[in-house]
Amino acid sequence: MQSKLNKILFLLVGVTSLYAQNFKYANFDLHSLTIPKNTIFINAGYMVVNKSIDIFKMRDLTLNGSIGDLNGLALGVLYGISKNIMVSYKFTRENIKYNGNTLTNTKNDIYLRYHLFGDTSAKFNSGVSLDVGFVNNSMNNLYVTNIADINTLAKRYFPNKNVFIKQESNGALSLYNGNTYTDNLQYNPWVGLQNTSDNSLYLRALSGFHKQYYSIDFYAGVKRTKIKNELVVNDELAQIALSHGYNLQRNLNRDENMFFAGTSVAYEINNFIIEGMYEYDRFQRNSSLGYMNSNHIIDMSLDYRLTKHLLLYTSAKLMLHQLNGQIPYLYNKYTQTTYDHKYGYAKFGFVYYFQR
Repeated sequence: MQSKLNKILFLLVGVTSLYAQNFKYANFDLHSLTIPKNTIFINAGYMVVNKSIDIFKMRDLTLNGSIGDLNGLALGVLYGISKNIMVSYKFTRENIKYNGNTLTNTKNDIYLRYHLFGDTSAKFNSGVSLDVGFVNNSMNNLYVTNIADINTLAKRYFPNKNVFIKQESNGALSLYNGNTYTDNLQYNPWVGLQNTSDNSLYLRALSGFHKQYYSIDFYAGVKRTKIKNELVVNDELAQIALSHGYNLQRNLNRDENMFFAGTSVAYEINNFIIEGMYEYDRFQRNSSLGYMNSNHIIDMSLDYRLTKHLLLYTSAKLMLHQLNGQIPYLYNKYTQTTYDHKYGYAKFGFVYYFQR
């Protein structure tokens, strides 16, 4: 009876599965098979895009430098809890040039993967797994004090108004409200982003086909995100602007849903592994945020097994609509028109794995 039930279940999903003890992870981790029990994978990498390292030639295509050079560190750990359950934790710290300033984003991503069932008699080792995860992005408070950068932000926040800060040759500052100049500002103005973060819960299903030297996996899921974002300015500037009908203090809190699907492939020849990933993201947002409701993401990695337990890799990531969905709090009604540009970066690192 149990055998018949298993056969029916496999026919319904269209694939069969082998537990992951016979499958080695490399750089990417979107596979339908889990890692062996008591096995630990450590993945450490350095991310960068600048004048010297610009694999996709994306650096000069961002709008007015809104998102520019990037560098950062990433550390990930996989642990096999049992033959069909594993847990993943990833920590990322990114420094991103943003509107002439440096934005520091910290990401924490954790998920539990449960391999649902398997069949070792399959011609192709394949299976179905389910991920339940949580991811948080948070930004250090960012303050803009450069007058030119503040005026650039003013154009974005008030696209139909001629509002800017004028600096005289003697250094005096005044606010132009579209008709007249105010009295001189007594204090140097600043604009800031405070208490900025996003928290997401996601559910992801994976299925795939695996042989000794290659794998093909498919996945799809949904993510629910709550975003906190607070725009603030110094008191003097806020009061003067408010007297002219401009509220510069903004609460940009919101929620969004993301639906995603993708594929991950890997092929090993001798000690080299070629990995590739593609993902399509679709966003469900408020009607005023619908300028760019999708993203296409491509990842490629060339890996080399230096020893039995150590792997080196060079990878590159391309996003057709900048960091849309990667750092949700960056997208709002004032920045959304900058997301019709590509963005990408390189990553160099290693994977070390061992058993307890």
